[in-house]
Amino acid sequence: MDREVVLTTVSSIRPAASCEEEQAARAVLLNEIDHAHRRVRYFKRVLIYKADDSIHRRFSDVFDKLKSSLSQVLVYFHPFAGRVRVRDDCLLELICNDEGVQIVEASTEVDLNSIEDFQPSSFFSKLAQTPGCDPVWPWKAEYPLLFVQVTAFRSGGFSVGVTFSHQIADGTTIWHFLRSWAEIARGQNISEHPQFMYKSLIKGSQTPSRKEPLPLYPIVKSQEDTVFVLSSDHLQCKLFHVAKEMIHKLKNLTAQSVNARPFTTYEVICAHIWQRVTIARDIADEKPCKLVMAVNLRGKFAGLPQHYCGNGALYTAATATAAQLKQGRLASAAALIHQTIVRYTEEKVEALLELIAEYMGNKEMEVSVDWDSDADMLVRSSPRLRMYETDFGWGRPTAVAFDTYLNHNGSLLLDAGREEGSLDVTLALSPQAMQRLNEDIFFLPQ
Repeated sequence: MDREVVLTTVSSIRPAASCEEEQAARAVLLNEIDHAHRRVRYFKRVLIYKADDSIHRRFSDVFDKLKSSLSQVLVYFHPFAGRVRVRDDCLLELICNDEGVQIVEASTEVDLNSIEDFQPSSFFSKLAQTPGCDPVWPWKAEYPLLFVQVTAFRSGGFSVGVTFSHQIADGTTIWHFLRSWAEIARGQNISEHPQFMYKSLIKGSQTPSRKEPLPLYPIVKSQEDTVFVLSSDHLQCKLFHVAKEMIHKLKNLTAQSVNARPFTTYEVICAHIWQRVTIARDIADEKPCKLVMAVNLRGKFAGLPQHYCGNGALYTAATATAAQLKQGRLASAAALIHQTIVRYTEEKVEALLELIAEYMGNKEMEVSVDWDSDADMLVRSSPRLRMYETDFGWGRPTAVAFDTYLNHNGSLLLDAGREEGSLDVTLALSPQAMQRLNEDIFFLPQ
């Protein structure tokens, strides 16, 4: 099947009105958490909407509505219309210049009905292109921080692909942005106003006061690639749909143990996948295995308000031997994950921020994440980000698709599914481990 995507127009969209506060601060230094993502590549989401043939015939109206509402939502999300500059000392500055975001109109002869399960593929990368730009480190100050592509499908339906800079936004912020954009497109006011802050997140003096080492965050020699960048051509990326009933079964298994507090869906599903993937990888019993997790600090630590927009998460890790995971109960793995998150105290966050501040202007060395690609897993995204609620006025998305960028061995995306209470799990593993996982009757039993 020909899966060519034709780009029709490429243009810039500026905020419908300028922000005096942003205009007053033409260049602001990004904070410590932003700098922890200094070299992380732009990443993508593609929302796909099925519709009848009338949408195809009047696609220009759809595109115009999305352009107009995008300009309006940028009034609230002004930093997205700016640019990031890498200073001579390697620090990142946000240039608040209202240069705008790039929006692309496109079309494809692909029929949406021919796409069965929306597995990650290079085709979806074509639905979120960055024409004329190759956003890689070191970031060029003329490149937009947000790219939007709206693509019309043959016989109806369209997609909205977004590619955004991880230097100024994490998944929570992008979900906030998409939700607000959809609200404006439907003629509503935005339900939650974003809060942007550009100042150090370290309390008091920036003099380091760490009392203990931070083994998850070693200091390494600066390099072009990081743990989050594409690192292998020999991996398989697959999407699994986890039904609400399956989630209830797993939670019931953990509820059989003595525990004063029920485990969350996140804890139970992460524990289950961690165990089954460890078995599928056939890891030696004595080898330590980490589950690296992003902890959202909003409303909890580091002075970040609940609706803070930017990067608001740092990583922690649960660790167990392969034998403990392969032979232990699901409840034990869930308890370990829960304890790891609970023990991520404000003091530990403060120590990590100090460490990042020490090295974020260092050209030779930087803070990394300790990672064994053969044994560890990295959990990204969260089921709290309900992408399927992004309704621009033509109904909820049929699918949320990805390209194959999630191809670092052990990467895991955990997202809310389309059906209420379900989850979409996207995994990247070696072909051998993926085959064994597919054959595992305990992974996703019916």
